[in-house]
Amino acid sequence: MNFMGRIIFIFCFQLFCIGFLVAQKTTCPCHDCPIAIEDGVAGFEGIANSTNESVQVAHANIFNVLNNDLSSSSQCVKAVHVTFKHDYVGDVTMFLVSPAGQEVQLIGPWVTGSFVSTSNTTFEVSFLQSSAIVDPGEFGKYWDNDQDWATFGKRTGSFYPHNGDLEDFNQGGINGTWSLRVHDSQPEGNDLGELMDFSVEFCDPTGLVCDPCEEEKEMGIPCVFQLEGSREQITPIESVCVD
Repeated sequence: MNFMGRIIFIFCFQLFCIGFLVAQKTTCPCHDCPIAIEDGVAGFEGIANSTNESVQVAHANIFNVLNNDLSSSSQCVKAVHVTFKHDYVGDVTMFLVSPAGQEVQLIGPWVTGSFVSTSNTTFEVSFLQSSAIVDPGEFGKYWDNDQDWATFGKRTGSFYPHNGDLEDFNQGGINGTWSLRVHDSQPEGNDLGELMDFSVEFCDPTGLVCDPCEEEKEMGIPCVFQLEGSREQITPIESVCVD
């Protein structure tokens, strides 16, 4: 190969690598994880979804997705990935909430008086659309807390949400804050838990940006941003970015 041929080869290879890396960005991680999953508070009366239960909310910010319309036939929530641990998974329910306020229950139900300890178990699981093929292993296709999840190590697999379908996210935009709301409905049992991470994967993530302040951070310039805005709407003024 002559000199010019080598230059062309190197240039094309670099373009391929850059294109490959960009193509891999299909989702953004939770920006305030990990968060502790705390027990329900005193005064609990044994009613799921009581005001005495513990509720924590984690967030994933999505920016600049060009197809910003969940009602479009070419856009959808393709998958949700959740990593967490809890001494008794039967105590926990989780709901994914879109920027428009639509929600689907991923994990449940609350199991009254759950005695199946999962204290040595880490869950690293995915939730898929109803049209997708899931791989739940020895468990049911639809997530159900009332199963023997206990193991020394990690539980993986893909499931359908406990209640509802990912296709139910069919209104509003992609860009904005996606929330994972975590409930612990068991009162003060000193059970420990932690939401380690979650992310939402979209059918058309073209243009997706996770941290619109990345360039400003590298240059040491403060910036502010709008969750519903595009990259061009970000203005470097006296503010701070997502951690």
